[in-house]
Formats: sequence, C-alpha cells, structure tokens
Amino acid sequence: MTITGAPFVPTAGLRTLAGWARRDVITATTAAAVALVLLITPVHPGPRYATEDGVYVATPSPGILAMLVVLVVLAGITVVVGVLVTKRSVVLATALTLVPAVLAVWWQTFVWGWFLGTIGVAVIAASMSWRRATLPYGAALAVAAVHCVGQVPALLPLGFVSVDPTLAGRLEALAVHVVVITAVVAASAGVSTSPRALVEWCRREPLTLLCVLTVALFLQQTGVLTSPMYIEETNTFLYHPLQGALSAVSVLGHVSVVAGVLLAKRSAVWATTLTLLPFVVLPWWQTFAWGWLLGTIAVAVIVASESWRRAVLPTVAALAVSVFYCVSYTPALLPIGMVTAGTTSGRRVVAMALYVVFITGIVSMSAGIGATARAQRLRNAADEQHERAVHAEVVTSERAQVARDLHDVVAHHVSLVAVRAESAPYQHPGLDDRTLAILGEIADDARQALAELRQVLVVLQRAEGSGDGGASRAPQPDAADVDELVVSARAAGQEVDVDGAWGAVPPAQGYVLYRAVQEGLTNARRHAPREVVTVTRTRERSTVGVTLSNPVRRPRTVAPGRGLVGMRERVEALGGTMVASVEEGRFTLAVTLPVDVTVNSAVEVGA
Repeated sequence: MTITGAPFVPTAGLRTLAGWARRDVITATTAAAVALVLLITPVHPGPRYATEDGVYVATPSPGILAMLVVLVVLAGITVVVGVLVTKRSVVLATALTLVPAVLAVWWQTFVWGWFLGTIGVAVIAASMSWRRATLPYGAALAVAAVHCVGQVPALLPLGFVSVDPTLAGRLEALAVHVVVITAVVAASAGVSTSPRALVEWCRREPLTLLCVLTVALFLQQTGVLTSPMYIEETNTFLYHPLQGALSAVSVLGHVSVVAGVLLAKRSAVWATTLTLLPFVVLPWWQTFAWGWLLGTIAVAVIVASESWRRAVLPTVAALAVSVFYCVSYTPALLPIGMVTAGTTSGRRVVAMALYVVFITGIVSMSAGIGATARAQRLRNAADEQHERAVHAEVVTSERAQVARDLHDVVAHHVSLVAVRAESAPYQHPGLDDRTLAILGEIADDARQALAELRQVLVVLQRAEGSGDGGASRAPQPDAADVDELVVSARAAGQEVDVDGAWGAVPPAQGYVLYRAVQEGLTNARRHAPREVVTVTRTRERSTVGVTLSNPVRRPRTVAPGRGLVGMRERVEALGGTMVASVEEGRFTLAVTLPVDVTVNSAVEVGA
C-alpha cells in the first residue's frame, strides 16, 4: 500500500517511516495527534445520555460491552487510516472517518477522536487545495451540529461531555465549533508547513505579511471582554450570563480573522467569510472587537492589489460593518476600551463619512499600486521575452554562419577526394578495370556530395536573408591572419600587446581564433578606449587558445551581447569553451579549442 506517494507497509523500518514523516509533515503530525487522542480515550460505555429529559440507560451486559470495545477499537483504526490516505483520496478519507457514525447511532454517543479525525482530513486536504477541503470541512461542521444542537454526548479522555441543554448554550457551543474548525482549516490552506516555504512566502507576499502582523498585533492588544458592557441607548449595564464562554469565543474570533487575512489571496470569498464569522456572537455579546473590522479591511486591501473586481465583496462587507457601527449604538472593543461612533447623530454621520472615505481610499490606493506593479511585471516579462528572441536570432544566425564556414572546409576536402579519384588513372596507368570503376564511383559520389553541400548552403543563406543565393568568394581568415589583424588595430590607434605562439593550427580552429581576437579587440575599442589590450596565445599538445584582457573603468557583470553570443556558438560547435568575466578591474575573454594532433595540413603561424 502507498500513502501520499511514500511506500508504507506494516513491516517498514523506522528509517523509512521517519523519511515519510519528513516528506509529509502535516499528514504524519495529524495522524499521530488523532491516534494519541484515541489511545488515551477510555473504551467504556458509561452512562449514555439517551433523552433530552435526562433519562439514563443501564450499563449493558458483559458480552455487549466486549463487542462494543472491539467495535470502538476498529472504528479508531478506521479513522486513523482515513487520515493517512487523505492525500490519495479526500472522498475515501472522509468516508472512513464517518464510518463510526453507524456505531454512534446505536451507542447514542461518539468518541470525540473520531470527530477530530474528520477535522484532520479537512486540514490535510486544505494544505493541498481549499476546494478539496470542502467535503471534509462540511462533514466536520455537520458532526459539530449534531453534537451541539442534537445534544449527543461525546466521549473524551476525561469522560463524557455534553453541551449546555439550553438553546442559547447549544447555539453558543455550535458557534465555537464553527469558528475553531473554520479557523484551523483556513490556516492550513493559507500557510505552508515547510519552514523554507514559509520564509519564501514572506518574501513573496510582503503586503499579506504586513496586514497579518498588523491585525494580529491589534487583536492581541485588544484582548477580550470580561467586564460589564455599558449600553448607551438604555443607559444600563448588561452582565451577560456567559461572559467566560464569550471571552473564549472572542479569542477564537481573533484566530478566525487572522486566518481570513492569511487566506485573502487564495479566496476572497473564504477570507471575507472568516473575518465576518466572529460577528455571529453580536446578538448575545451586544458588541464586537474593532480588530475584526480591521481584518475585513485588510482582506479588501490585499485582494485589491491583485484584482479590483475580486475586492468588491470584502470592500462592501467592510463598508456594511462600518455603517452598522456608526448608525447603531453598538460599541466596539479597542485596545483603549469600549468606543462608540459618537454620542450625537451628527458625530455618527461624520464618523460614517470618514469610514467610507478611509476604506474606499485605502482600497483604491492598493488597487492602483497593484495595477502599477502588474504593469511593471508585464514590461519586465516583455523585455525578457525580447531578449530571448534576440538571443535566439543571434544564435540561429551564428549557427547558420558556422554551418557555412564548415561547408567551405568540408567542400574543400571533398573536392580533393574527387580530384584525386579522377587523376589516379593518369598518375597510375597500370590500374585494372575494377579499380578504375571504383575510383570513378568515388569521384561521382564526391561530386554529388559537393552539389548537395551547395544546396544546403543556399538554404542557409536564404535563412540569413541573403539575396545573392551564392556563397561569399572571399577566402576565410585563419590563425595566420591574426598578426595582420593586430597590425590594423595598432594602425587605428589601439595599443595591443601580443604574447605567445600557436604553432600549427587547423583551419577550422584558426578561423574561430581569428574571430575571437577580432571580437575582443572590437569590444575593447568600444568599452575601454585608449586602454592597452593584451593578447596571449597558448598552445598545449591537444588544445589551442587565446586570452584577451584589458582594464575597465567601471567593473560590472558581463552581459553577453550579439558578438559574445555568436562567439560562444562558434567555440562550442568545435567542442571548445569560452569564458568572459570581469575580475579585479580587468575584462578577460578566454577561448580554448581542442585540436587533432594528427593533423598534417595545418600551417605554422605566430612567432
């Protein structure tokens, strides 16, 4: 069996298991947490809460109790397996974590660890894609609704737990479950589990990071409400009977808002929902934390930097909350305490106008900055594409030129083969008829090869845009012509020092060396005029090379132009290497080419 792409069998060694855990941290951690909760949860029926009026049923017989223990253990194994296979199939994983619900129908209770397994599947799926997390997320909310509204007790490591039987208590417990589940799943969808990926995300998303830190710091300084709330309209104090629970809900609301800001760029709808979710306690709490509104504004700012159309929803939500805050008598909790929009209608109208102007202005500014950044990225992408196109054009043109140069060399040798084959009967009159026929076939093949080479050359010249349709008849320069090239450069006023000698250089390598010296001298005249250029010729047994160097006034990274790009193509076509660099204030161009030590037709050049 394979789990999340890693081999996993019951007999796998600790090293294999540790390697899988390092590759899939979130699955390993979630599965271990669920398994631990299930292991420390006692397997016994206890008093089962069967009806709303508090009637308990008696403990079952030993046989039923043993069967129940076996079924609970098997259900726990099923849940853990479901968590492990989440990345293979979210549907299968969700189904496996919900299988124990069959036992819960008969048992009239459930193990809380099963519920935790469904949440774990949603968390793992959200780390891959928030869309894939929709099914297990909905399943977890459904289980929470059954537990809270349906008054089904849950078996935890500490024993059986049930929610407050009053309607307010049930709704409050459901709100707590919804906020916690949504916040955890959203956090998993918004943040990678890899520390390196998290650092990279911080560098890539500075706006989101700034908004998250701002909202989190503001909420941390705000705290929770545990004191009596002053209701301005009735001029009375309200002591909520569930202040402790509402304080916990406020903390969970803070987490939900921060998770929503983290999720802003992945889904504007989910992010807005998370920042508005804590407001469900407003009917009971009669107030809200102003940081929740700040989180909704932050979502609008982040989304607007990507697309103003997607920012419409969070912007409208932020404006709606602001208008409600200003026109109602609902106070907001800030770090300095409870604050209202104003004590008079005029002040409330002014506050509402300021909120509208502030929210609209900051969202519009974010949209403008984002549009400018996107336009700059498009320009940079266009420039890069243009550079790649120019590079490809230069490479193609230079390869065509190299092919034409090689055509000249190959055509020369093939023509020699044809001439020698045709002249052999005259130089050796005593050849038999069979030998003469073979020599004639060799001459015919050579002439046919020359004709095909000419056709290839015509095609290459057409690709280069040449209109003459014929090859240039000027002879190719070689290594022997480098001295003449240096003399011409000195005559033009360029200072050139030459050192070393090449000896015998084949024509192909000699032509590339000539072009390398020509390119180096041209670059020096263009970028470092009136500077001394040093040309060093080197020769080993199987290599030949040249190094050109000259001082540069402004040392910088070498950006290859057309000449260097074409030169690299010529050098690499012969199996050589070319290095262009700037070190210690000097530009250096080094070319090294392999040579065949058996070549006999090379010429002695250089002194």
